[in-house]
Amino acid sequence: MIRQAAISLITRPGRNYVLLGLNNQGRHKGRIIPPSETVKPGETPLQAAYRGIKEEVHGVSVGKLRPVGVFQIFFEGTPEHNIELHVFRGTIIRGTPRACRKEFSWLKFYRSEKAPVDKMWPDARLWWPRLQALGPTDAVLGLRLTLPAEPRFVVSRINPPSSEEVAFAKAV
Repeated sequence: MIRQAAISLITRPGRNYVLLGLNNQGRHKGRIIPPSETVKPGETPLQAAYRGIKEEVHGVSVGKLRPVGVFQIFFEGTPEHNIELHVFRGTIIRGTPRACRKEFSWLKFYRSEKAPVDKMWPDARLWWPRLQALGPTDAVLGLRLTLPAEPRFVVSRINPPSSEEVAFAKAV
């Protein structure tokens, strides 16, 4: 069975900013990422997203989370790392975000189009720009990636990869 995780893109009201933080632990220590949680047994991805916000971001209330993407990422040679990411977007309705020091060293709002993608997960270059381009009424974005043992990306899905994805895959 593939692991599931939930990623929460927390925004400011009426602004094109997303909350990211410097991760303090685990495989992604030192990366700048949004709040995220592994889905626990008996829990839905949406419940995991709300739990992640509660545990990782103090001092805020976030409105309704809306699904914006589902990504399946497969790692050749290490199937235990395969993961299905459920991405949600929600807006802060009250409060000022403070980092839970166990999870994040700090939190900061970034303009969505200027997020430090090169300091996020390695595969974020393939899906982050598409997520940020989605409007409030767009359909949920689906993407399946296969990551070989070498640092190369192969995009496998119904729609052909964009020219940017092809250029990125050739560059790494």
